[in-house]
Amino acid sequence: MAELPASVRHQAAAVLRAWGILTAGLRPPPEFLVIGTKRGGTTSLGRYLFAHPQVTPLFPARISPKGVRYFDEHADRDDRWYRSHFATVLARGPAMRPRRFAGEATANYLFDPEIAERAHRAAPEARIVALVRDPVDRAWSHWRERTRRGVETLSFEDALAAEEERIDAARHRGALGLAANLAYRGQGCYADLLPAWLDRFGPERMLVLVSEEFFGDPAATYAQALTFLGLRPHDLSEYRPWNFQPPEAEMRGDTREALESAFEPENRRLEALLGRSLPWRHRR
Repeated sequence: MAELPASVRHQAAAVLRAWGILTAGLRPPPEFLVIGTKRGGTTSLGRYLFAHPQVTPLFPARISPKGVRYFDEHADRDDRWYRSHFATVLARGPAMRPRRFAGEATANYLFDPEIAERAHRAAPEARIVALVRDPVDRAWSHWRERTRRGVETLSFEDALAAEEERIDAARHRGALGLAANLAYRGQGCYADLLPAWLDRFGPERMLVLVSEEFFGDPAATYAQALTFLGLRPHDLSEYRPWNFQPPEAEMRGDTREALESAFEPENRRLEALLGRSLPWRHRR
């Protein structure tokens, strides 16, 4: 069958979204949010969770479900628009056996502390899953992704030097998504980013996973996330690493050394916050 013209697809999407908004009163907020970090495995974990039989797809059902981007790129919309993306209470509620859950995975949510407050207002009972990755490797992977897409023209070193100024300019324009996408160093300051979410949702509603452990044993990390979310055990036939790109180049040695030194105090603070050691601190 021939693919429908783009104009027809857009009209159909608009009709479905309007229906979702009209029925938003029957669509509770999500039970879980995967909030990042960017380039830390958010897409993979989100896809694994959507593959669980108790997790409902976003509305309308998508081939590649992930996130709504309400709290960063669509903050000008209201909660009815947000809830329009999730399954109705009839598809999730107490009559369902076993109960079904709705959620989303948006990698940039972790970056801005203001998002934690907005997320709590919209979904106060949600459980939060965050991934933390070696901040040096994460920054390099983040920059490589944006250069592959053609949206970053500065060298890695120049982008780091310009980061604060560029983020301030993006925030001044209210472009939180852009600010997060420019935060090569800033998205790795986890000890500064996690407390806002812990304060709003409480430690009992937040699970912080280590990306390197997820990459090394995705089945075990997936099982840990399922237990935390209250989902039944489920094993996938394949744990494909989504959005993975093999290294095409190495970071300059002096740049890596400078970043590792700059992040060392942050890493110590993160270990104290999580009450555990971090694998990247002990392999160097």
